Amino acid sequence: MMKEIFETISGLYANNLNEIRRTRGSESNFLRWENNQLINMHSQILSLRSRLRDISLKEE
Repeated sequence: MMKEIFETISGLYANNLNEIRRTRGSESNFLRWENNQLINMHSQILSLRSRLRDISLKEE
């Protein structure tokens, strides 16, 4: 189960990163705000991935 959760989070991470890269440099205030939200989410996903990795290593 941990593997499936980790793969899902990794997929979210990749999609989020691609979206940040795609919209980077746009001048719209809304897009700037949206990118900031994506960056915050990206940070949370990284943290969650790290915690899940720690949990799965402890279970092994």
